[in-house]
Amino acid sequence: MPDAPPRPTFAIEAIAAVPAPGMAMPNAFSFSQDDTQVTYLLGTPEQPAQQLYALDTATGAQSLLVAPPGGGLREEGLSPAEELRRQRERSLATGLTRYSRAERAERLLIPVGDDLYVLDGPGAPLRLVVEGADAPPILASALSPDGSQLAFARDAELYVVSADGGVASPRQLTFGARGTGTTHGLAEYIAQEELDRSEGFWWAPDGRQIAFAEVDETHIPIYALRTWATTRLRAPMRTTAIPSPAPPTRGCAWRSSRRRAARRSGWTSTRARRAT
Repeated sequence: MPDAPPRPTFAIEAIAAVPAPGMAMPNAFSFSQDDTQVTYLLGTPEQPAQQLYALDTATGAQSLLVAPPGGGLREEGLSPAEELRRQRERSLATGLTRYSRAERAERLLIPVGDDLYVLDGPGAPLRLVVEGADAPPILASALSPDGSQLAFARDAELYVVSADGGVASPRQLTFGARGTGTTHGLAEYIAQEELDRSEGFWWAPDGRQIAFAEVDETHIPIYALRTWATTRLRAPMRTTAIPSPAPPTRGCAWRSSRRRAARRSGWTSTRARRAT
């Protein structure tokens, strides 16, 4: 009877490795405006920290587009709010963990820790636009549809800054939430955990307004849970529209029921809308 072929083995430490064996897969796909390129994030067992790659759709050629500055996101040193955000996204990735593309431009927004970078196109240098050192963490960010402006949520309020130059002083758009148990521009817990909605603000198609969620948690008691994190379980949401630095146009506002949370929100033409 012939000997059975040896079974493949791996080190016991590989069980706790991230990505897990066989799970190093591309993710966060995005097509360029002309469909000639696909960008994606990828980490490998040899290079666990994710990097941004580009694939030529005609030739299949792959190239490294962006390596994370300073090694990118690391698990040590995360703020409690960032740890909770990653938990709700079921994310264990390090390096570059997310990016987004302007709706009508090739410009990419690449958060790295608490810094915000933009990439103007393949081969262009990575530009730092918002520096996060010695400031509260940035928990949400998005480019305007034409890529010329960048909005982000920090310390319960919304800010906007030009994405065309280098590091500049952001302009605060919302007021009155910080330190009150209310947030502007962040999705509430129930939306993130149960409704698969991580967005808390939305640019108008013309880039002249931003619709944002106002979440009031002041009436909700905090329950101490004997786990590694303490969370609040639900909150009502109100969404309204405010002008960005461009001249204001008309918008609309709504308030959700205290017993309901909006699953989807967005814009149709220049009018804000909420989907159930």
